[in-house]
Amino acid sequence: MDLGTTLRGAQDQTIMAWRQTYNRRRPHSSLGGQTPADFTSQWPTSVQATPSLQQATAICFTQPELS
Repeated sequence: MDLGTTLRGAQDQTIMAWRQTYNRRRPHSSLGGQTPADFTSQWPTSVQATPSLQQATAICFTQPELS
């Protein structure tokens, strides 16, 4: 077994576990002390399916031509 492959797998598992804890189980002060999972479970399904408001949206603006 290659040490690099084993080490990379261990790193991936550690990062995945940290992300799960941070994003699902750790209380966040910005959410009133709730975990993200608890916070999102309070929203209706229609709101959860809405794309993030932070995503970039392309809005075309045209300036009137100067004569």
